Amino acid sequence: MSTVNTTNDTNPSGNNNTVTDWNKWSEALPSSTKINQKHQEQLFQAFKGDITADDCKKKLSDYQETMFLYKETFGKRLNIFHHVQHIGGTVYDSTIHTGFIQGTTKEEATPMTPDTATLYEVSTATAVGVPTITSILNATTTAEVETLANGATTTYHPRNFIPITPFLCQDVSD
Repeated sequence: MSTVNTTNDTNPSGNNNTVTDWNKWSEALPSSTKINQKHQEQLFQAFKGDITADDCKKKLSDYQETMFLYKETFGKRLNIFHHVQHIGGTVYDSTIHTGFIQGTTKEEATPMTPDTATLYEVSTATAVGVPTITSILNATTTAEVETLANGATTTYHPRNFIPITPFLCQDVSD
């Protein structure tokens, strides 16, 4: 990836600075502030494991300002993807092709074509208990994160990916 050009037409903050990686681009978006302030739970619920594969595909196309964490189907590596695009599905090309950008820095950002059956599939996993958003946000060290207890009534039905709240993008990508 070369530097991300951020003229007034494309820079979400409206200035003429150049953003050197996707994390900084994400931080500059107006949606970043909105999600960080009060819409984190809605972001996670938008991609919960029981929405249909078609709904998931549409939402991934709609959420262009969101980065996602996923486990690659090969190996055990976690990675970040963003800017999902679908092409095809027309009378002359009925196959729908999916692509996204994987990675956040100019050294690692790569266009990829994911295994869509795995990416969009409806999760058969049972909803699991998770720590409350308050306890997650109160954790300030790695040790505190590792010892977070599940909330009594807080559950999450996982997919093969999760959205990353904007304030965590840099830390997750590091």
